[in-house]
Amino acid sequence: MQVTSVSPDIEALAQLALHQELPAALTSQPYAICDLGFKTTKIAVLQGSRPQTFNKKAQPPSIEGDILEMRMIGRGSAEVVSWIQSRQQIGFQDALNWLVHRAEVKPAAEGEEAPSLSDEISDEVKLALRPLVVDIYQTLQSFHSRHKTDVSALYLTGGISQLRGLSDFLARELRCHVQAWPGFQGFQTDLIPVSEDSSRRFSVALALAHRFVDRKPIGWLNFRRSNFAKKKLLSGFFETLLQPQQRPVLAGLGVALAVSISYGLLSAVLTSREGLNVQTELGAEFRRLNPELGKKAKNFAGDPERARELFAKERQAKQAQAKVDQETRRFRSRSEILLDVSEAVPASAVLQEITVDEKGEDELSVIFRVDLPQASPENISRARRAIEGSLRDKNYQDAAVEASATGGLVARAKLSKEAPAYEQ
Repeated sequence: MQVTSVSPDIEALAQLALHQELPAALTSQPYAICDLGFKTTKIAVLQGSRPQTFNKKAQPPSIEGDILEMRMIGRGSAEVVSWIQSRQQIGFQDALNWLVHRAEVKPAAEGEEAPSLSDEISDEVKLALRPLVVDIYQTLQSFHSRHKTDVSALYLTGGISQLRGLSDFLARELRCHVQAWPGFQGFQTDLIPVSEDSSRRFSVALALAHRFVDRKPIGWLNFRRSNFAKKKLLSGFFETLLQPQQRPVLAGLGVALAVSISYGLLSAVLTSREGLNVQTELGAEFRRLNPELGKKAKNFAGDPERARELFAKERQAKQAQAKVDQETRRFRSRSEILLDVSEAVPASAVLQEITVDEKGEDELSVIFRVDLPQASPENISRARRAIEGSLRDKNYQDAAVEASATGGLVARAKLSKEAPAYEQ
């Protein structure tokens, strides 16, 4: 595998939201994605959308999608559950079940100045959520101070986002519209059951599987660094260096540096000529055994011990391989045959059964059955030609495909031991 990008969870969530063209993206106002995780809460502030990802025929948006800010808060539902656990004097799992199945955040009664700790479930949850809500509010206020604009809407997902009354509670506290984030919007969900709970639980995994990243640096609200001290240190160093009493020292250093560079260049030229001759001779010797190894002779031209060791090792390997080629033949492995069959089956067909039997010492019999979702004569004929052609290309003999009584196809072929096996 070759890594093409690295995405933090919050960046993946932000990229997926941009491509989904959420309702808040149709306006010029920024909007936010908030994931209430178990250990951390992730917030991204976005603007605009990129609908062409899910629909290439979509019209270009009026506002190009962009990630304005991101932040990860070291609070999550674990703190809320622990707080409730200590207040209720119950175990962690019981506190979690209590929060999910019984808890509810109700609107404050008229004239109530602040929530009070009582037997009311709503008050318990409000007090437990207070530190997390404060951090989210400060994040949005920090964005406002930097960009001189407010967030119009906040899309909510994560562990406790389905808590009854939570969206209305956050909307009042944060002074913006809050609603559940439709994580599966834009994906084809015909073959998988998608519920509100699934969208909440698998939002991060779905976003990471989305595999889209931004191509420019993105600011982080909680990663701020100042270059003032660095600039001050460098300016002081140059002021000291340019003082008059330092000039003789600088002149001596300049002469010494010039002599050193001249000596180094002359030594490099002489050494490179000698190394080139050794490399040419060494490459010719290794090329007789292995052309690819001969191209790498420059890597060990200056190490005679390593060159001698590699030469002996390569010669032994070549002798052993020649002996194996003369004495050993093998069938393709069962996994290789299964790979051949899976590549032969059309994408619209489903492989139902495969059987591999030995016919003597030099031949295998391969039989497999596939089902076609649309068993029309045209589809059956096209699939038969595709399977037969693929098996012949992979050196299978007597390949024949017949229609089955169930509307699918049955393929039969033979594989000789003389057929070339895949490289180990």
